[in-house]
Amino acid sequence: MYLSLKSADLTIIDELYMKFSSLNYFYKLVIPTTVSISLIVVFLSNFD
Repeated sequence: MYLSLKSADLTIIDELYMKFSSLNYFYKLVIPTTVSISLIVVFLSNFD
């Protein structure tokens, strides 16, 4: 019983860690993209 509970805890921690690292990756990917897109939009609207 104790061993199965322990492994379940580890699985939950592992899942949380995976979610966190994918979120971290997501932000590292999305924020620069959003910034560059908005910069391009601002540049184009100023260009007109």
